[in-house]
Amino acid sequence: MQIVLNLLSNAIKFTPNGGTVTVRATRSAKGLSLEFRDTGIGIADADMQRVPERFDQVDSMISQKHKGFGLGLPIVKHLIELHGDSLSIESVLGVGTTVSVLFPAHRIIEATSSAAA
Repeated sequence: MQIVLNLLSNAIKFTPNGGTVTVRATRSAKGLSLEFRDTGIGIADADMQRVPERFDQVDSMISQKHKGFGLGLPIVKHLIELHGDSLSIESVLGVGTTVSVLFPAHRIIEATSSAAA
């Protein structure tokens, strides 16, 4: 749940009014993939390596107006690595960002019929 909360709140925080945030979940033989796509401020290529590091926020005039400690993506990165996978970040400055995580199939617990009712 923390992974979803962090990624969704980042997408909303960095997307201006009138922008779009899309969340997609896809189940495959590999596992459960979650994708968070926004039409927000984006991340410059030069800053992509720093974004998932603890307490490191990209220093730009646009991002400075958004308060935080720079822990959202590092927490997601750590949690998804504990599940045995990694996060993927694709971004274009001024266009938006897509962050994807995959929960490997062996980490997914199927709901029983009594639990689903």
